[in-house]
Amino acid sequence: MSPKIVVILYKSKVLSNGEHPLMLRVTQKGQRKYVASGISCPEKLWDSKKNLPKRTHPNRKFIQAFISQKVLAYQNKLVENQHLGRSAATIIDAVERSHTGQQFFPFLDELIDRLLKAGKIGNANVYKNTQRTLRHSTSKAILLFTDIDQRFLNKYEAYLRNKGLADISSSFYFRTLRAVFNKAIKEKLVQAAYYPFKEFNISKFNTTTQKRAITKEDINKDSKASYGP
Repeated sequence: MSPKIVVILYKSKVLSNGEHPLMLRVTQKGQRKYVASGISCPEKLWDSKKNLPKRTHPNRKFIQAFISQKVLAYQNKLVENQHLGRSAATIIDAVERSHTGQQFFPFLDELIDRLLKAGKIGNANVYKNTQRTLRHSTSKAILLFTDIDQRFLNKYEAYLRNKGLADISSSFYFRTLRAVFNKAIKEKLVQAAYYPFKEFNISKFNTTTQKRAITKEDINKDSKASYGP
C-alpha cells in the first residue's frame, strides 16, 4: 500500500507569530511521521476538513501551490523507496536529508527563530523583511538554494527596482541574502560551488549619497511601505 500524505495544521505547536505550523503527515502501515513544511497559518484561516487554506487567506494561492508541489515531491520519493521495505520514519528521514535541507525558506525561518530566541529582534525583522521581498519576487512555492543563481539575483534586483526601493535598501536586502547563503554553506546545507555572488557585485548599488547610515528601522519602514504589513 502506498503511503498516505496530507498537509495538516499542527495545532499542538504555536509559533512565535501566533500561527500553527503546516506539517506533512505521512501514514504507512499504521505508522505516522510528521515533517515540517517551513510555513505556517492562523487557525481561523485554515479549513481542517479540506486541509487547505480558506478562501479568505491572503496567501491562499501560494500555500495551495506549495502544498501541491510538496506532496508530489514527497509522494514520488516515498514510492521510489517503498519497495525497499523501509518504515515511514526511515523513508522520511532519507527524503529530508536529500530534499528539505536544500530549501531556502525553511532555513531562513530557522535563522529568524534563532535571532528571536537570542533577543535580537531588530536583526530578526531584517531577515523577515528580506524573506517577504523574496517571496513576492518569485513564483516558486519551494525555493532551493540551487535555484538562487545569477539569473535569480538579476530578477530579484529588477523586482526591487520596480517596487521603487532605493539602492541602499536593495543593497541591505542583498547583503542579508548573501549572509544567509554563507551560513547555509557553513552548515553544509549547500555546496560552496553554488555560491551565486561571485559574479553578482553588491557594491554596484549606490549607497554613497545617503547623509546618514541606514538603520534597521529604515529598512522596516521601507518594507512596510512597499509590501504592506
